[in-house]
Amino acid sequence: MDCFEVLRKNSITQGMLDDEVKKLGELFHRKNAKKGTIIIKEGEKSSELFVIDTGRVSVQVLSTQLPSEKEIITYLKDGDVIGEFSFIDAAPRSATVVAEEDTRLFYANYLDLHRFLDKNEHIGFLFYKNISKILTSKLRNMNLGMRDALL
Repeated sequence: MDCFEVLRKNSITQGMLDDEVKKLGELFHRKNAKKGTIIIKEGEKSSELFVIDTGRVSVQVLSTQLPSEKEIITYLKDGDVIGEFSFIDAAPRSATVVAEEDTRLFYANYLDLHRFLDKNEHIGFLFYKNISKILTSKLRNMNLGMRDALL
């Protein structure tokens, strides 16, 4: 699929017109990751935003009990967004993301995307609103998972 088609189907463009999605898509670049490739590394200072076109990745964090070990906290697939935490707050990456199979992604550079969203206020408003919904959903699912683990 091309970037426009991937973004058009994605929740980050909900409410946007096709020409707005096309403009946004011009900022995204294709990246192919072979199985086992580290896409994002926990603790690194990077802030690209990724959208999975095809493939599957694991999200891993350093174990609190064995610091040399990593624990898989979730798997993500086609259409999922990666890196939205650091994209929002520019903090170091909170997890490592590894391709579990050959994966094709589209990514946008932090500065380019932020400048574009600042200049295009309507697109920016919808984009941040949609990112907020994605983050809220992930946080809610994490809370439910923690609750279930405690009960």
